[in-house]
Amino acid sequence: MKRIYCLISAILICLASAKNYAQAPDDDTKKLYEVQALYQQGKIDESLKLVSALIERHPNVPDLYLIRASIYRNMSENEKALPDIEKVLAATPADVNAIKLKASICLDIGEYKTAVRECTRFLSLSNDDTGIYNVRGLAYFYQGEYKKAVSDFSKQINAGDGTAAVYKNRALAYYGMQKYEESLADFTSSIELDPSDVMTIKNRGTVYLQLKRTKEALADLNKALEFATTESERAEIQALIQRL
Repeated sequence: MKRIYCLISAILICLASAKNYAQAPDDDTKKLYEVQALYQQGKIDESLKLVSALIERHPNVPDLYLIRASIYRNMSENEKALPDIEKVLAATPADVNAIKLKASICLDIGEYKTAVRECTRFLSLSNDDTGIYNVRGLAYFYQGEYKKAVSDFSKQINAGDGTAAVYKNRALAYYGMQKYEESLADFTSSIELDPSDVMTIKNRGTVYLQLKRTKEALADLNKALEFATTESERAEIQALIQRL
């Protein structure tokens, strides 16, 4: 759902602020709304084809590339999204929407140092910190910089964005630092917000194991086993239960 909002946001930005697009025929402006409608209807290929046609007609409008990059990103075609983002940034280096999108893509493809750099650049240009500390926190986490990760996840939570995912991420970072009590508290907060997340329940069970609280560990692992939907999840959980 968040990725759909990202696309819609990109389209609204283009409609509102793209100066080079202001002289476009009304039909082309209507087509931007059609791109949004097609995407929301699940007609991804059609929306991509339409925005690509608009780019051919208006190749000097950076925001059109941002829309196409958003579509590629939503299709998990990051290798196609990045060139479009670079075109946006070449024309408008301080475009915070392109910077944020680039940071998220770099996180997905494992370019963690670049993700950190782009997140930091975004924060220097924008007061909108929605989700950005979580992205940078994950980039730090995957590099083993758990203390920095905890700091960023805490900033995200303190900014009023304490979702189940952010609490889970901070719990994992605390676990990496062997701060098991803090990890336990955050996994519990995450489960309260999303009671059926299999891996979070399993991970809390693992923390209980570290704390030698066998009864609670077994309860969580059995519950996770009930919610598990794949063979790999079941096998991983069963392996932990057998250790008890």
